[in-house]
Amino acid sequence: MDRVGLTDHARVATAAARSSLPSPITFFQAAVRSRGPQRQVFLDAGKAALAAALAWLLADQVLGSGLPWLAPYTAVFIIGTTVHQSMRSAARQVTVVILGVLLAAGVGLAIPSTVVALPVAVVLGLLIGHWRPLHPDGSWVALIALLLLTYGTATEQSDLLSRVGAVALGAVVGVAVNAVILPPIRLDAALSAMAARADDIAGLLVETAEGTEDGVDAERTTSWHHRVWQLEHTTSAEDALADGRDSLRKNPRRRSARTGGSAAPYQATATALDDLVPPLSPIVTAVAQQQEQLGEGQAVSALRHHLAELLGALAEAVHLLGQYPASPGDGANPGDGQHVLQRATDLHRQARRMADALPGPSDVAAVGALLAAVQRTLTTVATAHRATQDA
Repeated sequence: MDRVGLTDHARVATAAARSSLPSPITFFQAAVRSRGPQRQVFLDAGKAALAAALAWLLADQVLGSGLPWLAPYTAVFIIGTTVHQSMRSAARQVTVVILGVLLAAGVGLAIPSTVVALPVAVVLGLLIGHWRPLHPDGSWVALIALLLLTYGTATEQSDLLSRVGAVALGAVVGVAVNAVILPPIRLDAALSAMAARADDIAGLLVETAEGTEDGVDAERTTSWHHRVWQLEHTTSAEDALADGRDSLRKNPRRRSARTGGSAAPYQATATALDDLVPPLSPIVTAVAQQQEQLGEGQAVSALRHHLAELLGALAEAVHLLGQYPASPGDGANPGDGQHVLQRATDLHRQARRMADALPGPSDVAAVGALLAAVQRTLTTVATAHRATQDA
C-alpha cells in the first residue's frame, strides 16, 4: 500500500468514525441507510415507547397501582443499555425505590412533623445513596423519600407495597423488551472504532515518514503532537472492546457472522493499539530532531530515505493490524501483516547499520532515538499479530 493511499484511507476512516451529523435530516437519512449508531437511537426510542406503554397498562389495569407512572418511568430507564447492564439497572432501580420507601416510612413514623422529617430524610437518603452499588442512581433514595413525605403517604403500608410493585413491574418489562426485541450488540461498533484507531496511528506514521525524507517544520511537528494527545485522551481500544464484550453477556442474539459472538480474538489487537500510542510522541520528536541534527551528504540522504521506508512499512503493519477487527467476517486474515513486519524488521536492522556507519557521533545520536522508538513499536505490533493468529 502506498503512503498517499494509506493517509487518505486513515482520514476517511477517522472522519466516518468521529464526525457528527449536522442536522436532523441527515441523522434520519443515516439511520435509514446504515446500521450505525443513528439507527440504534431510533430503535431504542421505539423500544422505550413500547416498554412504557406495556408497563403502564400492566401497572394500571392489572396491578391497580396508586402510582402507575412509576412502572413506565422505570421501564424507560432500562432501555438503551446492554442486556447485562439492563438487568443490573433493574436491580438497582428496585433497590433504590425500596430504600427510599423504607426511609420515608421510618422517618415519617419517628418524626411526625413534616418540616423536621424532610431534612432528616434528605440527609440520610443522600448518605445511603453514596453506597457504591447504587451508583449512579443513589440520589434517588433521598428524592423518593422526600416525595413520599411531602405527599403525606409515607407511612401507608398499602401504598408502599403498591409503589414497590410498580417499580419492580416496570423493571421486569424494561428488561424483557430490551432482551427480546433486537438487544443491542456493541461489538461491531467496538471493532470499527479499533480499526479507525489503527488508521489514525498509521496515518500519523505515514506523515512522519514523509517528513523524514522531505523535511518538517515546527508547525507540522506541533500538529503531530496534538494528534498524539488526541489519541491519548480518546476512548481507548480496550475500553471500546470491553463495552462490546459486555453487550454480549446474557444476550440471546450474541452470535453474528461478522464477529463470531466473542471479543476474545480481538483482545491482543486492542491492547497493542493502546500500547502503540506512547511511542508516537518520541517518534515525532525524533523525526523533528534528526531533521535538524543530521548532517549532509550522500550517506545521510540514503539514511533519510531508508528511515522513511521503515516508517512507511511500520504504518502499513499497523494498518493491517486494524483490518482484522474491521472485517473478520469478510475474509480478513490476521496473518496478513507478517510479511510487512518482516520487511520493517529488515529495514530497521539495515537502518541501524547505516546509522552506525555515519562519521559523526552526533549523527548517530540523532537517529538512535528514532530507531529505539520504532523498535518498541515493531515489537508491540509483532506480538499482537502473533497473538491474533493464535486466537
